[in-house]
Amino acid sequence: MKSNDDGAVDGDTAASLADRIASRPAGEWAVLLDTAGVPAEIVDEQFCRTLFDDPEARSASWWPRRTRERRTLRGPGLLVAVTPGGGTVQRGPCMCGEHTRGILLEHGYSDEEIDGLIAEGAVLDAPLQAQPL
Repeated sequence: MKSNDDGAVDGDTAASLADRIASRPAGEWAVLLDTAGVPAEIVDEQFCRTLFDDPEARSASWWPRRTRERRTLRGPGLLVAVTPGGGTVQRGPCMCGEHTRGILLEHGYSDEEIDGLIAEGAVLDAPLQAQPL
């Protein structure tokens, strides 16, 4: 395999490798790579749509429900095991627009500029009022 000093492969090598990978289904490559001790994973394009309803994720409390400002939200819980004694999630996920003004102020925008962005509908400065999820 041809590569330059930073380890990047040249275009011909990359094209050849892409052709070789495309010659077999992902499941076959997964078995071959796993057998060789190479860490690899098949991309599941539905993963983010199904994780909330996954029985293992629910039992592990990876996506707990929390109530905040009369809304029920799901957000990340403890995604790793913390020992000894476990851990706790301090608060739920941010509401839309909850930190907009503070972040823009930190990046040098004035209150007047932020008010203009809000008036134009370019940014949201307050949590949306919505029905519970």
